[in-house]
Amino acid sequence: MAAVIVWTAAGGAAAPPGGPASLSWMVTGCMLGVCAVERRGCLERSGWRQAEPQGDAWWALVAESFDQEEGMPRIAFDELPGDARVWIFSAERTLSPSERERLLAEVDGFLDGWGAHATPLTAGRDLVYGQFLFVAVDQRAAGPSGCSIDALVRRMKALQDEIGVELVNHAPVLFRRGAAIARVPREAFAELAASGQVGPGTTVFDNTLTSLGDVRAGRWEVPASDSWHGRAFF
Repeated sequence: MAAVIVWTAAGGAAAPPGGPASLSWMVTGCMLGVCAVERRGCLERSGWRQAEPQGDAWWALVAESFDQEEGMPRIAFDELPGDARVWIFSAERTLSPSERERLLAEVDGFLDGWGAHATPLTAGRDLVYGQFLFVAVDQRAAGPSGCSIDALVRRMKALQDEIGVELVNHAPVLFRRGAAIARVPREAFAELAASGQVGPGTTVFDNTLTSLGDVRAGRWEVPASDSWHGRAFF
């Protein structure tokens, strides 16, 4: 049986008409088909808090089904359509085999329960060069909500603490230095550009892309002149 979670209106607010049946009123748009951590955060932002029932002075909802996830099975990354929404997370360095295994297992577990507004999301992931994690969602069936995107980012931030490798930081510039992948602050890349050590032809990674179709079209790993790097540094 799922764990019993009791929620009450902060400040002892009265129940809406219909009591516990008015679930949509209570969550004010928060999704139910995602991980418990995300549900809790979304509810608290809506003015609710977890508490024990305190008689008639408190309106409580006992929801034994809240932790019974109905997540959509993950699908292979290459089965996602070109218009899928993609997020690219770059590790600060190439991950070791054990780190890769840990990362993918944790991400798979998250995706299995990921949803938005009580609707499971069809999603997949891929790890490229042992350093770049791609997470994508098929928006044709259901698109991610603001809360579900927040949940993804929070999970990735938690994972970087657990694994000990930074994963959520879009400020550094990642580029090829020979066959190797280098990662430097933008100020350092600007200095390399000024000294001629990197140029418009330097291969860079554009982790700002949001369309899986753009990634597949070859717009992710490109000469600096073909991305925002060209406008920013040359």
